[in-house]
Amino acid sequence: MEVRKRVKEIRRESDPSTKGKRLEAHHIDSVHEGGRTTLENLYGLTLAEHASVHRLLAQMGKDERANWWATSKIVQRMTPDELAEFNDMLRKKKR
Repeated sequence: MEVRKRVKEIRRESDPSTKGKRLEAHHIDSVHEGGRTTLENLYGLTLAEHASVHRLLAQMGKDERANWWATSKIVQRMTPDELAEFNDMLRKKKR
């Protein structure tokens, strides 16, 4: 089984709140910094979570340009419901 698919299955099995949501595989250690596509280096995230992670990394100053770009590309793929979830996450962080 392909590693990215397995990572998503693991997340679904361990987190019932992901039922019906699209998941993406996020590299913990980025590929361009030497990270590999292995079970140990991937984590299944919803699109809203994935965009939030890249946004946070950019705000922390970690490879800002690449992470802002990744955030924008993830947001472009979102459905209206996923975008609403992402916006809710942003509002909660501001409190």
